Amino acid sequence: MEQDVFPLDRLLPLETVHNIFAEEYAKHPNKGIFFKNREFQRLREGYIGLFVATSLWDTSGNRHFIVFPEKPDNDLYIAYQMNEKQMGVYEFDVKEFTDHSPSFEDFVEKSIVPKLGVYNIVITTYRNVGEKEAKYLIDLLQKENTSRQIWFLGAPTENDETPDISRVSIIGKHGLVYDKIINLNDWLDKTKPLAVFHDLLRIKHPPLSDR
Repeated sequence: MEQDVFPLDRLLPLETVHNIFAEEYAKHPNKGIFFKNREFQRLREGYIGLFVATSLWDTSGNRHFIVFPEKPDNDLYIAYQMNEKQMGVYEFDVKEFTDHSPSFEDFVEKSIVPKLGVYNIVITTYRNVGEKEAKYLIDLLQKENTSRQIWFLGAPTENDETPDISRVSIIGKHGLVYDKIINLNDWLDKTKPLAVFHDLLRIKHPPLSDR
């Protein structure tokens, strides 16, 4: 089996995930391949996880970690310290809205609805999305009456390809929860050495609404 680019079932500081991504990203002159080719899917999940974890850090005040599960049930966990003996984790599934989808409604029906209520969803896209698509997701979350939330990630502007900057929007059943442009340079200490925490504390899966 091919070795995964990130250690599996381990607590990874955001700096560690960023350093691994940046090292691989720097190797290729064609940066666009990272956001299109399937071989870089795990790297993209790490990249996306950085912004999700930072948005939760921003809203809660608690530093978060990323865990890539060995079992392929979902793409990643975002973890944080609940107390001295327990970690809280949120399950996330990452979906990419690309030009292969004929419409946003078709994409949601095929990719989001089957996972809704099971995981929190991250939608990453470089296609134009706006209030219409957000309203569509809010109506869907209300219909399902779920505490799960949906993250939208995209470049702050259509022509901005700076990898450390992304607009992050969080949508819940009551509407827009969070909407901010995150610059990872404002949050991460990139001088930190790579670190992996091997001892996972007991895991609890609280709903986001309990925070």
